[in-house]
Amino acid sequence: MPINWPILPGTLFPAGPPGTPGLQGPIGITGPQGVTGPAGPAPWSAPTVWAAGNSYTPGPPASLVINAGNTYVCIVGHTSTSTFNPAYWQQVNVVTSTNYQAPATGATITCTGTETDLIVDPAGTIATLTITLSGAAYDGQRINIYFSQTVTTLTINSAGGKTVKGQPTTMPGTSPSMTGIYRAVNNTWYF
Repeated sequence: MPINWPILPGTLFPAGPPGTPGLQGPIGITGPQGVTGPAGPAPWSAPTVWAAGNSYTPGPPASLVINAGNTYVCIVGHTSTSTFNPAYWQQVNVVTSTNYQAPATGATITCTGTETDLIVDPAGTIATLTITLSGAAYDGQRINIYFSQTVTTLTINSAGGKTVKGQPTTMPGTSPSMTGIYRAVNNTWYF
C-alpha cells in the first residue's frame, strides 16, 4: 500500500499563478440615521466696534470687530493696546452702507453710524439743512456726503459731544461732495 505524504506547495513543483478574484458580494442595508448631536458654538461673535483695553479671542466664537470701516475676525487671542494691530486679525469684509435722503428745506438728517456714504438728493435748491453725524463713531471712520443740489445754509454737527471741524457751511452746486473722517484721540470729525 502506497504512503500518501502531504505535499506542501512549492516542495515538488513551483506554485502556480494566483487565481482570478471572486466577484464583490452584495452591499448591506444602510442602518438608521443616528441622533443629531447638540449644536456647536457660533463661529463668530456679534460684531462690535474695536476698542483699546478689550480682551479678544479666536474663539469659538471668535471676536468680530469693526475698525476703520472694515470687519475683522480675531486670529490671535490678545488684550488690545492703544492702536489696532492687524497681526491679530483677518479682514473678512469691507463695510459699506449708503443712506439716501431727499430732504426739504429745514430738514435734519441723523446718521446712525453705519453709513459710509450719504446721498442728499432734494428736489431743488434748499435754504437750510442740518446733518447730525453719529455719536458712536470709531477711530478712522469716514463718511462721504454727496449733494445733487445747492444747500444755502448747511450745518454739520455730531451727537455724543463730538467736535466737528472744517465742515462747509454751504454746499454750492459746483462742489457736490465732501468727506469727513473721525479721530478718536481728540473726539473730532474732520472735513
